[in-house]
Amino acid sequence: MRKLITLIIITKIALFAEVIYHFSDLSISYLDWSNSTENKTTKKDFNYISLESGIGWNWGDLYGNFSIENPTTSYNADEPDNQRYSAFYVNDFVVGFAYKYYNL
Repeated sequence: MRKLITLIIITKIALFAEVIYHFSDLSISYLDWSNSTENKTTKKDFNYISLESGIGWNWGDLYGNFSIENPTTSYNADEPDNQRYSAFYVNDFVVGFAYKYYNL
């Protein structure tokens, strides 16, 4: 029962929230390590595809990113030439009677 009440409250907050901003981005990039870095470590240059998105409400912000590194190689290849995945998200919630100012 507690889970149901929590879900109802979260849904109500989300439905009546004011969206301040939102964005999404898809990029195809190439990371070029310096020669010094490549000589001192096992790092090598690679390309990657990244999808990121964010939204800000009057009650908080959410941001997420998903990347595929070396998309044209096999996942089973030897490092650092193998295909890799990275994902993360960041949230910032306003609790109580806080005020956020956005200079947009």
